Amino acid sequence: MDTRIRPRPQPPSGLGADSRYARVWNGAALLTGAVWVVIAVLQTPRLPLVLLVGGLAAAGGTLFVHAPVSTSRGRRQYAAGALAVAGLVLVTVGVGHHLVAGLTVATLLAGSSPALIRWVAKG
Repeated sequence: MDTRIRPRPQPPSGLGADSRYARVWNGAALLTGAVWVVIAVLQTPRLPLVLLVGGLAAAGGTLFVHAPVSTSRGRRQYAAGALAVAGLVLVTVGVGHHLVAGLTVATLLAGSSPALIRWVAKG
């Protein structure tokens, strides 16, 4: 006999994590990030960019490791963290080349974020 009380199912929200708006917004955010990465690669000298991205990714990857590095799970966590840091550095360098446009796009994306809209709607 099950004695646990089950919570009532919530009606689906128009701005939930699986909504059409959230999927479109995620696609737009990824496309925007890809554009800033391309700008960083095309407008930055190669060697300094590789050294900056590689060094910060190697150091930043350690922040994401929660399992022993000798395990495959720890190595996957390190690789995922290093890739995330490398992507963030490339996007930041790309935005740095066109600061006003970058800050404008970042503000528009942040202001139209489904998570922010849900938070505001709850309050």
